[in-house]
Amino acid sequence: MTLSHLLSWAKKGSFTTLDQGLFAGANFLINILLARWLEPAQYGAFAVVYSVFLLLASFHTAVLTEPMLVFGAGKYEQRFREYLGILFYGHWRITGVLALVLALATPLFGYFGSQALTQALAGLVVASPFILFLWLVRRACYVLSQPQWAMTGSALYLVLMLMGMCGFYWKLWLSVSWVLVILGIVSFLVSLWLSTLLHAQWRLAGASPILGMVLADHYQYGRWSLIAAFLCWLSGEILSILVPVLLGLDAGARMSAVGNLFKPLSLFTSSLSQLILPYISSLVHHGEPKASIKKRLTWIAFIYSGAASVYGLLMVVGGDYIVKYLYNGKYNEPGLVVLLGFFHTASVITTVFSIGIMATGSTRVVSQIWSISALFVTFGAIPAILLGKLYGALTILILSYLVATLAAWRRL
Repeated sequence: MTLSHLLSWAKKGSFTTLDQGLFAGANFLINILLARWLEPAQYGAFAVVYSVFLLLASFHTAVLTEPMLVFGAGKYEQRFREYLGILFYGHWRITGVLALVLALATPLFGYFGSQALTQALAGLVVASPFILFLWLVRRACYVLSQPQWAMTGSALYLVLMLMGMCGFYWKLWLSVSWVLVILGIVSFLVSLWLSTLLHAQWRLAGASPILGMVLADHYQYGRWSLIAAFLCWLSGEILSILVPVLLGLDAGARMSAVGNLFKPLSLFTSSLSQLILPYISSLVHHGEPKASIKKRLTWIAFIYSGAASVYGLLMVVGGDYIVKYLYNGKYNEPGLVVLLGFFHTASVITTVFSIGIMATGSTRVVSQIWSISALFVTFGAIPAILLGKLYGALTILILSYLVATLAAWRRL
């Protein structure tokens, strides 16, 4: 790599790091403040609802965002703003359907006596289309290699979110449902700002001459990516549903509260696709040899997993003190910090290798990799929770990701 190339990547990497730090910091603060301000049962309801949101997000990412990172940096590079407008056009229709399905399912929780979950899901129905729109436009900035635009949006998101949450807390109005509504409003305002910078031609998207081509490309890519995304969610998030069901909302709150220590690392892992996927897709599109791509991905996995290991070690050393300070003595679970550190390190490696396979368009292979992990969790989670409670749940999760990492490396 030339010096100018290295300097360019250093500049982009700096803006990317700052952007992810601001966005991760905002979401980290949301979880910390809610864990401090809400009762454990209410915070447990928030953890469950957030897992449901991640399921919706996995569908949205599979059919819109991931294909955008691949095709936007390759096939539609010269018509990206028109292409982006089509994605905006599709976003509101897809999220409208998802919100409607969620709204129809919400009264069931009230029927079974969980009023906290019912109220939280009602807030998610309102907020999810706007939160997912922000996720889409932030990642579009990376396709145009403009992480500084995403960084300005993250900074605005952080400020507005803190103002809204603190205002509601001081007025004694804070609840899980209102927090989600605040996030929806803030996400929409920030999305409008980023959409202005992107200049997407979304008003005429429904009549675009490339609409049929885009639909075909996203269908071909997304049908397997959707399966892979669901299996990935099943591998990592199903415990957030099973633990409250089997052990109670308080246990779910404990697991989520300790997991907050790793939220910055988790968001850092998910952000890898925003930077690496368009980069590798561009190399594939321009005929880079496969051996060279594999070598690059191996180095990326080595660097990022090393950073994750260092972060995990710091949390193991100081996690107990951090938990006591953040939550005023609540949610003290020393062993969970160690297990979560192992899990997130394995997650980083698996993510990098999966991204490399996705960039070639082989989403079917990625779904096969995550299916192995999902099988481990699906058949092992309930016995592990009943026998080992939270420690058993996280142990089976670590084993599933180690198997997925090995499978991804072999298929790469």
